[in-house]
Amino acid sequence: MNQSKETTSRYKKNQYYGKIIGIILIIMGFIVFYYTFSFHFKLSVTLFFIGFIILLMINEKDTDKEINNIQLILIIILLTLVIWLITINIDYDIFFVLIVISIISLKELLNKFLSPYLQKRMTILFYILLIPLVIIFLQRIINILSMYPS
Repeated sequence: MNQSKETTSRYKKNQYYGKIIGIILIIMGFIVFYYTFSFHFKLSVTLFFIGFIILLMINEKDTDKEINNIQLILIIILLTLVIWLITINIDYDIFFVLIVISIISLKELLNKFLSPYLQKRMTILFYILLIPLVIIFLQRIINILSMYPS
């Protein structure tokens, strides 16, 4: 009984550390955002996104499913960093669209391995990312339509 209490307190301590790391990454993302280079802007978006993912996905309950919240966070962080490295010299719109596509594909591929809590969090993340995606698509459509005067 005493060991499970110690394990629970260690787990909560790790959750607090995870939340602190997420907040620090978000703050670093805001600090880097004020530089004018597109490289810094992508770095800022990446840091902000990873910090937000950490804060969103950490939960109170540990699951017996195949993929728990820490593993899901690591998968999303690695995927985000790979996309960031691939699109380092490309416009940030493409970077963001690839992030959204990767989150959608992760949600569908890992759905049966996630707990209901993490499935709900992935759905919330998808809807949050859908709003800027629609804005990017509308900007692109307006740019295309403005090239052809009526």
